[in-house]
Amino acid sequence: MIINTGCRTDIPAFYSKWFMNRIRDGYVFVRNPYYNTQVTKYSLNPEVIDCLVFGTKNPAPMIKYFDEMAKSLKGYTKHCTISFLDLYEKVKRNAPNIKPPTKEEQIELAKAFSKIGKENGIIVHSCCEKTYLAEYGIDCNGCMSQEIVESSIGDKLNVQKIKNTREGCNCLMGNDIGAYNSCGHLCIYCYANTNKEAVRKNMQKHNPNSPFLIGNSMSEDEVHEAKQRSWKIEDRQISFIEI
Repeated sequence: MIINTGCRTDIPAFYSKWFMNRIRDGYVFVRNPYYNTQVTKYSLNPEVIDCLVFGTKNPAPMIKYFDEMAKSLKGYTKHCTISFLDLYEKVKRNAPNIKPPTKEEQIELAKAFSKIGKENGIIVHSCCEKTYLAEYGIDCNGCMSQEIVESSIGDKLNVQKIKNTREGCNCLMGNDIGAYNSCGHLCIYCYANTNKEAVRKNMQKHNPNSPFLIGNSMSEDEVHEAKQRSWKIEDRQISFIEI
């Protein structure tokens, strides 16, 4: 199975020490973002985890822990993902004057990115965007599709198809171990943060030695172990993807 770290916060940028402690301990606790006392325990054992996905704007704090990964990534990349602004309610509230690009502007940007990608051997993917961008050289099959993951880990996956919550999304998002309202980048277009104060309070609660990203165990917690299994057809080493 896949463990995702990047849809709710930026773990490499702000919580790399915590993440490595979780790797050493072999498990992580994740609170349900809508039912706070419901907790899922995920094993991080390579026997069941096929791929770790990092979504980050600043991988530098993590690089010192994954020396081999850093050497492998040095000097090249094969995939680039683009996405245009979506006006979620949080975004409208935090940035009332911001607006998404028009169709014409999206096409102009897609042409430019596609040209740059081809010149440098990089495939440009779109994330939950209109398929008309394919006419301008953009791969609209998703940013973390089964094909991309298999190419990255060097193995085929036998994945149970799950309907994604976002229209047009064809990605194997995996189980996210992050937490909302915890990303210190504070991007005004981000759907994952409600406001700066909520982020500030949560980051103060972070304990790098806790099995939870934010806070610690509570007496009323109900912990359930996730049902996990490897999706790999062949038995190979765990892999990493950075997007």
